[in-house]
Amino acid sequence: MDHEGNREKIYGEDNTNDISFTCPWKITVTYNDNMYVADVRNNKMEGSVVVLGHDNIINTYLGHPLVNIENLQLTPSDLTTTSADNVIVVDMNTCTLHILDYSGERLTYISTKDRGIVQNPFSIGLATAGQFNMLYIGTTLKEGRKDKAKLYKLNFRDC
Repeated sequence: MDHEGNREKIYGEDNTNDISFTCPWKITVTYNDNMYVADVRNNKMEGSVVVLGHDNIINTYLGHPLVNIENLQLTPSDLTTTSADNVIVVDMNTCTLHILDYSGERLTYISTKDRGIVQNPFSIGLATAGQFNMLYIGTTLKEGRKDKAKLYKLNFRDC
């Protein structure tokens, strides 16, 4: 929208740019105005991260080949932009944080289980105070579990 609340653009309406979504679940925007959309295609939360520039798709991220194998597809439940203009994508089913650069290319990934988070990560929040970064990760439980979901705080260097 512009400053007066008028609609400026509709993504996914013009099929000539191959932009279409199933369920745009979460959205974040980088400092260079690229838009990252966690697009979920089924009730298992399987999907992709679509990176949009001003007029078209820049990239579609489907996951890391070592993490997202055939029966463990990317489940992008949340995402956020870092101060270094990278994007952190929460992959719920594989307990992984995927770090993407400004154009949606994979930089690295982090196993949340290796950081002591044994439940499935679901949501993410990022706070920056000077040189300090705090990453908040909310978890969800698999059906039938009796323990409770938790919120974790991790300190990290900007990525």
